[in-house]
Amino acid sequence: MTDAFRFEQKIRKMMKRCSMVSPGQRILAAVSGGADSVCLLAVLHALAPEFSFSLEAVHVEHGIRGEESLQDCAYVERLCGDMGVRLTVRHIRVPELAQQSGRTEEEEARIQRYRIFEETAEQCGAQRVAVAHHLGDQAETVLWNLIRGSGLRGLRGILPVRPLRDGKAASPLVVRPLLETSREEIEQYLKARGLSYRTDRTNLDKTVTRNKIRHDILPDMITLNAQAPLHIAQAAEEAAEAEAYLERVTARAAERCIFRQADRQTVLLLASWQKEEPYVRRRLLRECIRRASEHGSLKDIGAVHVEALMGLASGGGEKSVSLPGGLTAVRAYGQIHFLSGTEAVSGAGLPASGALYAQEDSPGERCVEVPFQGRQTVRYGGYSFLLECGRAGKGEVCIPKKRFTKWIAYATIAQKESQKLCFRTRRPGDVLVVRQDGSRKKLSDYLIDEKIPASLRDRVVLLAIGSEVLWVAGMRISEGAKVTPGSAYVKVSCSILEGQEVEDERECQCTDS
Repeated sequence: MTDAFRFEQKIRKMMKRCSMVSPGQRILAAVSGGADSVCLLAVLHALAPEFSFSLEAVHVEHGIRGEESLQDCAYVERLCGDMGVRLTVRHIRVPELAQQSGRTEEEEARIQRYRIFEETAEQCGAQRVAVAHHLGDQAETVLWNLIRGSGLRGLRGILPVRPLRDGKAASPLVVRPLLETSREEIEQYLKARGLSYRTDRTNLDKTVTRNKIRHDILPDMITLNAQAPLHIAQAAEEAAEAEAYLERVTARAAERCIFRQADRQTVLLLASWQKEEPYVRRRLLRECIRRASEHGSLKDIGAVHVEALMGLASGGGEKSVSLPGGLTAVRAYGQIHFLSGTEAVSGAGLPASGALYAQEDSPGERCVEVPFQGRQTVRYGGYSFLLECGRAGKGEVCIPKKRFTKWIAYATIAQKESQKLCFRTRRPGDVLVVRQDGSRKKLSDYLIDEKIPASLRDRVVLLAIGSEVLWVAGMRISEGAKVTPGSAYVKVSCSILEGQEVEDERECQCTDS
C-alpha cells in the first residue's frame, strides 16, 4: 500500500463519516495553486469515481501580487487541464475593493472569494464547495478565536461541513476534506503524486495575525508537545459537539421565550426567559439580536452588549439599550422589543396598548370562586395576581387610575350561575360590555380595534366569568363590572411578574375605570 493510497483512504473515511457528498452531486473545488489546494484537487480527482460525484474547480486571482499572482493562475489552468477538470477563473482587484469598503485586504479577499464561490457553484450546479483547510489551519483558528475573546462558538474552530451562506435554505455546503490532515501529510502526498505547487509570499508576512500564529506561536507550542495541533483540533471538535447541543437547547427555549410580531419585530418574553438557566439566557439574548438584525448577523456583538441586555432584562436602570447595527432593545410590559433605528425613534413596534400577554402557549385557565375570605393569589400566564374582596363606601367612589389594578363589581359576578372568576385567554364567543346601556362587542373585534397584532391575540390575559370578559388585563374593564357606591367588589392587581415588579401607571385622580 503506497503512502498516496493511505492518504486517499484517510480522506475517504472522513468524507464518509461527515457525509460530505452524495452520489450524483457536483463538487466545486477552490484551487489557489498552493500546496493545500493542489492536494485537495488531486485527492478529490482520485476519489471521484468511487463516490460518483463530478468535479469542477474555481480559481480567484486577487490582483494583489501582480505578475506572481497571474503565474499562480496560469499554473492552476495547466493543472486542471492535465486532470481534465473544468476550471472557472475570476479576476478581482482586492486592494481597490478593500479601500472602498474600509476592510483589511485579508478580510476583503475572503469575503470576495466566498461570494465568487457561491456564484460559481450556482452557475455550474454544484451542491458542494470544497476548500483546503487542514489541521494546522484548525489549530490557528482556535488559537486566534481564543486570543480575541470568542466564546464556545468560536472555540469550535472550523467546521468540516457548513452552509456556504447561513440562513439560506438552498445554499451549497462548504466541505473540508483535509481538515484532519497535517501540512506534512499534504506535502508527502504531493511528493508521492509528483505534483508541484505555488508559494504565496504574503503567507510569510508576520504582521498578519494568522501568519504570526502559524510561524511563531504554534511552532513554540509544538516544541512543548508535538501533538499540540492535534489536541487543539480535538478540543475544537468537543466544543463543536457542545455548541451543537446548546443550539438545540436554545432553539427549544426560543420557542418558549421569543416570538415575532405581525410587523416582524422580535420580542422576548421576560417571564419565560427568567426561568431558563443563566447561560441559556445569554444565548437567547444573542438569538434575539440575530433574528432582529437585517442579515441575521452577530457581527460586532460582544460580551458588553449581552451584559447590557442582562441588566435591561433584570428591570433595573435604563429601559432601553442601543446595539450595533442600528438596533435598540426596549423593555415594556414584561417584554423586550428589538427595534430598528427608525422604529426606536418613533416608538413603532412597541405594543399599541398595555395588554398583558401570557408568557407561554395555551396556558389553560385559573379560577377563583367568590366571595372568599381574606386575600387570594393566582399565578397565571407568568404573572401573579392578588385578589381582595371589599365594599365601597356609600359616598362617591374614588378609584385611582392604574393599568394593572382594577376593581370588579361583585354584582356582575353574582348575576351568573357560576360565581367563578377565571383567568384565561380568549375563546370563541367572548364578549365585552362597552357601554353603560349594556351594549356588547365581540372580544375579537375589540382586539382588532385596539391594534393588537394577530400573533398576540391568543396570548392576551383575560379575567372572565363565563363568556363575559370583565377585564382585558392591562387595558379596559367591562362597563358592566364598574363599582358603584356602597357595592361589593373584588380588587384585582397584578403586582409582580415572576419576582419582577410590573411598571404600573398611577395618577392621583378619581376615575370610573
